[in-house]
Amino acid sequence: YILWQLFTGATNAAMTTLVDNRMMLIKVKFPMQIFVLARVYTAFVNFLYSLIAFGLMICVFRITPSWALLFAPVIVFLMVVFALGISYILTTAYVFFGDVKHLYSVLLTLWMYMSAIFYPVESLPEFMQSVIGVNPIFNFIDCMRCLVLGGTLPPLMEIAKITVWALVMYVIGYQVFKRNKNRIMQKI
Repeated sequence: YILWQLFTGATNAAMTTLVDNRMMLIKVKFPMQIFVLARVYTAFVNFLYSLIAFGLMICVFRITPSWALLFAPVIVFLMVVFALGISYILTTAYVFFGDVKHLYSVLLTLWMYMSAIFYPVESLPEFMQSVIGVNPIFNFIDCMRCLVLGGTLPPLMEIAKITVWALVMYVIGYQVFKRNKNRIMQKI
């Protein structure tokens, strides 16, 4: 759930950043990416604060962390890269279509339930397991579950999936953002 909060916090905050900072964009010549990066970074810092509470709960329940948790920063980094790519797309879309914010909140609700955060995916029929298996957020969460609950490294195929999702989404998002920079400034 903490990983989900990182993703939703980053994308929701970054979506409105250019419109929120319209006057600064007009008056001062900043690279527009800084605004998106700042919002995603803020969500990451909030995530780190959540880890303090998570660490306390591990101590309270006397859970011995395994060595596999040393791999967690890689998964978190890939999640931030993935969220940054989505954020670039949402930021661009929000400048032109303000309703994107409302549609995205509906999409996030569906996406959350399709990410098997609160239930074991193994309890679902095989068809639904394959549908959920295509969900990138589920892949990130499943990798983190392997580390935290299983105490083992995720399968190599799953690590490859989240790496590809993160890199492809970042490249697509950045290209969408970059190609629309001039149109964004005109619209703002």
